[in-house]
Amino acid sequence: LSWRQLNNPATGWLRDVKFPVDANTGWAIGQNGAVLHTTDGGSSWTPQTLPDGFTGYLWAMDAWDNTRANIAGGGSRVYRTTTAGAVWQLSDAPGEFNMLDINYGTANAVYATAWNDTFFTSDNNGASWIRRYPGTGVNLNSVDFRSDMLGWVVGNGGKIIRSTNAGDNWTT
Repeated sequence: LSWRQLNNPATGWLRDVKFPVDANTGWAIGQNGAVLHTTDGGSSWTPQTLPDGFTGYLWAMDAWDNTRANIAGGGSRVYRTTTAGAVWQLSDAPGEFNMLDINYGTANAVYATAWNDTFFTSDNNGASWIRRYPGTGVNLNSVDFRSDMLGWVVGNGGKIIRSTNAGDNWTT
């Protein structure tokens, strides 16, 4: 096993990377609004442009396939693409939260976690979002949904919660 550093045009730290279908096509996101795309396994990276010129922190991303992806950023910003990043669309989630993680359950069901006991759901590939409060009282750091209904969220203080109905109700 060996590692090699790959050149990229990012000037700050990178926070998340996803290769949703194969080892060739993927994205990396991070500081200064960096969105990088590769189609050759990371040998080369091409910057992609966000619609509002955002230069803040991008915290998390997930991709359903090589064309559909969502990025969660500071200030409840969510960017989505259905064109492999040729065009990114901004769809602000309600409120002012730093989203910490984002996850596809299906091609259209997308979920996100944030500070202050905040959980977001979208049933249209991130075009619009509904804010929910699971009642944990802590920051929710990561989300993993296995379908449009079944998922888990983890948070500060060792919290682990589970939903079987798309986040309408939670059990510990």
